[in-house]
Amino acid sequence: MMAFGIEELPEATPAPAIPPETVDSPLPSEPEPEPWVPFWATALLGISTLGLGYLTWRLSRRQ
Repeated sequence: MMAFGIEELPEATPAPAIPPETVDSPLPSEPEPEPWVPFWATALLGISTLGLGYLTWRLSRRQ
C-alpha cells in the first residue's frame, strides 16, 4: 500500500544459515589454464619491438 508517497516494504526474511560442512570445506582447486602465448614468445616480441624502434630512431637521426 502506498500512503503519502511512501511505499511500505515487505518484511525481510532472515538469510538461511550456512551449513558447517560448507564453511569448513576447502575450495575446489582448479589448475591454472595454459596461456595462449608462451612467456618466451611475448618477451621475444617485446625485445624485437624495442630493437626495431631503436633502429628506426637511429636511422631517422642520421645526417
